[in-house]
Amino acid sequence: MIIPSTPFLIIGFLALITVCICLLLKKKPLNEIVLFGAFGIYILILIACIWFPIFIQPGFRLPESSLVQPIPFFTIMKDLSSGSISDIGRDICANILMTVPYGMMIPFLFKLKKRWQYVFHVFALPVAIEFSQFLLCIALDSHYRTADIDDVLLNALGILTGYVLYKYLPHNIKVFFESK
Repeated sequence: MIIPSTPFLIIGFLALITVCICLLLKKKPLNEIVLFGAFGIYILILIACIWFPIFIQPGFRLPESSLVQPIPFFTIMKDLSSGSISDIGRDICANILMTVPYGMMIPFLFKLKKRWQYVFHVFALPVAIEFSQFLLCIALDSHYRTADIDDVLLNALGILTGYVLYKYLPHNIKVFFESK
């Protein structure tokens, strides 16, 4: 059985719209509602990308794969030696691009004072993504994904890229989202 992302996204968007309307009725500042809505949409799309479609086929195993791939750059090097460059480029870009928005939103969402706090965020989300995929496969006994250290590193690179892009955002955008 395959569970698609569509029902999840529809329910999630409806819930997000409901919460934003409630925030509006409580007279929350527009910048907070817009930031909450944008972050909510990002999280819904992120979850749809990392978990869905969910394959429920107990005992399923991908050929020659394991649940965890802990060796840095192993998957990338293996793919480079045997795969299509365009597929590899797409996978690498997708892993980087999916976390860029989070890197841009961190300064708006959290008031981080120390550098180590930002470093924590750089690795917390990618590790949480891979760990959640690992737990989902264990829970369903359907190993259609691999928790891969390469994905953690590429996601972290995406978050750092997002932070660099945040630094170059126009001043008026930063002021709008940072003012309370």
